[in-house]
Amino acid sequence: MTESKKHIPRRGLLFGTVALAVCLLLLAAVAVPAPAATIAYWQFEEGPVDTQTAVYQGDWFLDSSGNGNHMWTWADTTAPTYRSDVPFATVPQTGAANDLSLQFTPNQDNYTFAKPINTYSFGQLTVEASVKVNSLDGYQVFVGKDGKPVASEAFPPMFVKFLDHNDLFEVMMIDASGVPRLTWSDFAPTVGEWYNLALVNDGSTMRFFIKGPGDTQYVEQGSPVAVSGGALIDSDGSWTVGRGMWDNGIADWINGSVDEVRVSDVALAPSEFLGVPEPSTLASACLGLLLLTAVAAWRRRS
Repeated sequence: MTESKKHIPRRGLLFGTVALAVCLLLLAAVAVPAPAATIAYWQFEEGPVDTQTAVYQGDWFLDSSGNGNHMWTWADTTAPTYRSDVPFATVPQTGAANDLSLQFTPNQDNYTFAKPINTYSFGQLTVEASVKVNSLDGYQVFVGKDGKPVASEAFPPMFVKFLDHNDLFEVMMIDASGVPRLTWSDFAPTVGEWYNLALVNDGSTMRFFIKGPGDTQYVEQGSPVAVSGGALIDSDGSWTVGRGMWDNGIADWINGSVDEVRVSDVALAPSEFLGVPEPSTLASACLGLLLLTAVAAWRRRS
């Protein structure tokens, strides 16, 4: 019995040491850089569910960033439908309730008409969106920016896209030097499943991340792509959800759903993406684990 009592505290101490080491590693892995500047954040919570907006050519799809970059739709025929099908009931990064998403069929879209974001200059840029493909037919742009800023290129300034010729997600930005930079997902999405996408450009490198069904973290896709001069070429076109543009013409309508679209003027770290808990949540969990370890050790000693 005496020998057993000698070893119990040691085991408790060992467990506590391991728990502390794990917590420190977790916190180091999600160290947060300087606070991000959100330029636009469309949550699509206006509702009500299973309806289309009755407000056309006016600010209906609200930007919650406070920067006034609200979106329009043109008419009843172009309005998407609010659905209760969402990628998560609570936004992991912010803790905000997420009750609604937007479902689009071809010829439905939202866009920023004469808003500050249209002419905003991005030295760095992160574009996040939760998307669901309902059909594998056709090229489909979930988030884009209108225009044809380079005369010799058919590309618009940027897009987050699905390609039907290889069934992959594709992301593209024309950097400040005027060169289109592209990369692709490592896998084909499954129809009817939600995917959380993040396109990140720090002005010298563009990277693409996806958190898919069953993933606990975002997974980087492909290889980093070098860029030059800055993240995004300056242009004055609208930002769009539900379609894109090609060779200065409207194109690439989606058959699917979109939710939680956020545009930031910094290169966010994966720990800051909307689809993962923010680091203070992990810190609280670690403190709780250490407290439980301490209580367990005290009980064993007593």
